[in-house]
Amino acid sequence: MRVNPRLLNRRSAPEMRSPQFGGSMAWRAADLRDDEWRLALPGPVITELGAVVDKVRGATVPAVALRPEDFLLPATRQFMAKVRSRLREGRGFVVLNGLPVREWAGAGSTLAYWLLSGLVARPVAQKLDGTLVSDVHDTGLQATPGSGVRPDKTSIEQYFHNDNAYNRGQPEFVGLLCLQSAVEGGRSGVASIRAVHNDLLRQHPAALARLYQPFLFDRQKEHAAGEPGAVSAPIFASDKGELKMRMGLYRLLNAYRLPGKRARRGRRAGHRTAQGSAGRSWPVPQLHDGSGRHPVCEQPGHLPSPHCVHRSSGA
Repeated sequence: MRVNPRLLNRRSAPEMRSPQFGGSMAWRAADLRDDEWRLALPGPVITELGAVVDKVRGATVPAVALRPEDFLLPATRQFMAKVRSRLREGRGFVVLNGLPVREWAGAGSTLAYWLLSGLVARPVAQKLDGTLVSDVHDTGLQATPGSGVRPDKTSIEQYFHNDNAYNRGQPEFVGLLCLQSAVEGGRSGVASIRAVHNDLLRQHPAALARLYQPFLFDRQKEHAAGEPGAVSAPIFASDKGELKMRMGLYRLLNAYRLPGKRARRGRRAGHRTAQGSAGRSWPVPQLHDGSGRHPVCEQPGHLPSPHCVHRSSGA
């Protein structure tokens, strides 16, 4: 794992004395067996979901107004209980294959995806306006600081990140649905945050200590009027044996380029700093996505990943 030495501020970030995080979620790519994380949707599940898609086809009710409780779906409930167990007690991520997205078209696939997601956990809004399902595609816009344009609306490569890393509260699960394979690129990957944390603890404890201290994240205009345009939070946080990570490289770097967050040269430590909202100066980080990536989502699938960070290349 590479760590840029400019990330470090040894005066303000003493070396960590933190436990390593073990268990099935502290994995590396070589540890994984396909049957642990890749699951095919069984025939009865496809049949149940297909019947729902046919039933509501042409209806004016949007998918997000429906709930799994509106339908019987016995096989689907049983299967998704297995998926939820893999997320909470297994490797922490799952890829589901076999959803007939071309046959069901956009609206039908969205409905099936919505129902599957609702059997994992209660869906929450992704945006201030209450958006629950958001399309990922290149709009031609640029994700510049303070623009409110998300990187997933552009063609830029997204480094390992958590979705909604810039929000005050992060979702427990994240689901992705592949509707169409990219002409080129479009490869995605996941990495275990426990493995990343453990590597940093062994190899770069001073850098890890800095990651437990606050950074700024551009909120991308997802905040009420009068609130600050950046949120301050650490990248790593742990409590009662649980490890959480908040990572979004573009949001993080853009926050330090917002008005009022001008970078300046540190007088003593010789590093670039930016003035945070609390009046403290922090090094402007230049991070690299590390090792341990594992390609997934190269075909239609549904990926909830509560204990991982994931990445995707521009398509």
